[in-house]
Amino acid sequence: MKKSMFMTIYIIPMILISPFIMTSSNSWFSIWFIMELNLMSFIPFIIFFNKFYKELSIKYFIIQAISSSFFIFFSNMMLINFYNFKLIFTLMINFSLLIKMGTPPFHNWFINMMNNMNWINCLILSTWQKIIPMISLMYMFNMYLIYLISVLSSFLSATFGLNHQSIRIIISYSSINHLSWMLMNLMISELTWLFYFSSYMIINLSIILILNKFNIMFINQFFSLKSNYKMNFFILFNFFSISGLPPMFGFSMKWISINYLNLNMIQPILIFMIIMSSLTFLFYMRIYTNLILNFKSTNKMILFNKFKNFDTFINLFFFISFFNLWSMSIWIY
Repeated sequence: MKKSMFMTIYIIPMILISPFIMTSSNSWFSIWFIMELNLMSFIPFIIFFNKFYKELSIKYFIIQAISSSFFIFFSNMMLINFYNFKLIFTLMINFSLLIKMGTPPFHNWFINMMNNMNWINCLILSTWQKIIPMISLMYMFNMYLIYLISVLSSFLSATFGLNHQSIRIIISYSSINHLSWMLMNLMISELTWLFYFSSYMIINLSIILILNKFNIMFINQFFSLKSNYKMNFFILFNFFSISGLPPMFGFSMKWISINYLNLNMIQPILIFMIIMSSLTFLFYMRIYTNLILNFKSTNKMILFNKFKNFDTFINLFFFISFFNLWSMSIWIY
């Protein structure tokens, strides 16, 4: 069977439908089974579309298999009425799910894989593959552990992402920072978590598809887009959005999360996360600088005419990226 047919018939439907099957599961064993199904469906993506597929596939399999083993073992132990050890079992189940998501201090495998995979696999790993662990974490979590991991994720992502030229590593640390907000949201409200995750996935999708199209891996490669004004504008405002800069679309998901978290959690933690999110703006600044310098020597009237001639598809996504969808807050509230 050809590779494309195998991926189209078996793998892609399996990886797309597994999170939806998981939401209808009513036992820890069925959740574990769907996790393994999702694991085995992502490995062909790694094998078929990456240069270092042997190392990446083995590393991903070992990490996910170990965390799945912890998950199924301690979830079975929960069925036994050891009330003195219930807290320990809950913590171990949480740790197994956090390892699957790549949260600090278990993030090294996630950064390494993101730095060695192609853009489409990076998109899947940073968004779609986090759905099942996060929904599983909603069923049983320790509040103080989530507070600790969220604070640690915010701090490490804001500090470790400052000195990198690789855009894949920058996107990785950005994903960890957004993951800290998603972890806080899933404790408070499933609706705010869904809105935040959906918004992040849309913005991430729009950025990675363009980076994949032009095969951009490092910051200095943005100069290759010097004559492509459409893509420069599109990438610039999408990076503004993912960094949470108002009045971009990405700011609305942070704004709604801050309003909800302000009413339901410890204020110092929220303030710390806001400060750390502001620091992530610094490692996006180098990307902004490279993109803005592409317009430095351009005749502004020519640039305006090129901007008017955008095709309809680019105009639509540019509009979505630039303006906040403030109407989304109506049904949230």
